[in-house]
Order: sequence, then structure tokens, then C-alpha cells
Amino acid sequence: GKTIQAILQAETNENEWPREKSLTRLCEHIVERYHKPEKQLFYEINDLLSECLGSLGEHILFLEGFQKLFKIFKKECLIHYREEEKDLFPLLIDADPYRSANIDVPTTSFGTLSRPIMDMEVEHAYVSSTVEKMAEFSDNLTYASKSYPKLDKLYTLLRSLIYSMRRHVHFENHILLPAALKVEQLLTRF
Repeated sequence: GKTIQAILQAETNENEWPREKSLTRLCEHIVERYHKPEKQLFYEINDLLSECLGSLGEHILFLEGFQKLFKIFKKECLIHYREEEKDLFPLLIDADPYRSANIDVPTTSFGTLSRPIMDMEVEHAYVSSTVEKMAEFSDNLTYASKSYPKLDKLYTLLRSLIYSMRRHVHFENHILLPAALKVEQLLTRF
């Protein structure tokens, strides 16, 4: 559907994302490119899982265990997105004007970034581990999806989420966090 197209549209090589991009632009990119489509996928997958369990649950026992894992993961990811959007990203955006300016900036103007960055790295390790569990589940789903069209759709949505989340975590770990650390270095120099 529309979500999958949004994730796959006009792929750019984010590994070549210019390091000089503003923190504001990086945060906006993450929200638009990852948070919004992934939130939609979480809800679509959740609804489809419920449908599949209602009609196929007795035939496909592994769905119930996966649904429990998925609901916990969905809840934790939505909390993580909210924390980034309400706490971390505003800190980064507040710091953004100082990124290239050569002026004295007191560290108390927005506090240290070390703690939220460490928290994000820990959460990303959890996300990566859970995404790999979901990938294993989706591999098992390929066999069953041939017989059940709803499972085929579930497989497609799940693979889209896995693909997006892998890119999302990579982008934050390798583009956003290094840029945020540069800001912190700049602030602590003064």
C-alpha cells in the first residue's frame, strides 16, 4: 500500500548524507522518513495480526507468540519515537544554531547530550535485536503465506518494517549521533 511506497520511494544513499547537514534537518528527516511511516506500519501490522489470529490462529500457532512480541515491541518503539520527538530532537534543534557558529556558548544553554545519546544507543541495540527476531519470524511466515493471502500481506508489511527499521537505526547511529556529538564537543570547548 501507500506506506510501503513511502518507504521505498526515491531511495537515496543515506550513507552519503552530507555531514554538514543541520541537526534540525536531520531530525526532520528522521521523523518524516522513518517515524511517520513506521508508526503507520506498526498499526497496520497489529490490525492484520489480529485478523489473522481470528481466522487462522488455530492453523498457525506461531502467530500468537509473535503477536505478544510484536505488541511489546510496538509499544516500546512508539515510546522511543515520542521521547526522541519531545526530548532529544528539541535539544538538538536548540543546539543547531551553534553548530557552525564560532561564538561562546555556555553548556547550560541546553545541557549535555551525552546521556540522551547513550540512552538512544542502548535502545537501538534492543531495537536491532528485536528486529532480527522479527526477521526470523518473517522467514517462517514465507511458507505459510503461500496458502493464506492475509499472511502474504502480513509478510510484506513486516518485511517493509524490518527494512525501514534497519535503515532507521543505521541512520541515527552513523549520521545523527556523530553530528550531535560534534555539537557537544563544540559546546564543551567553551
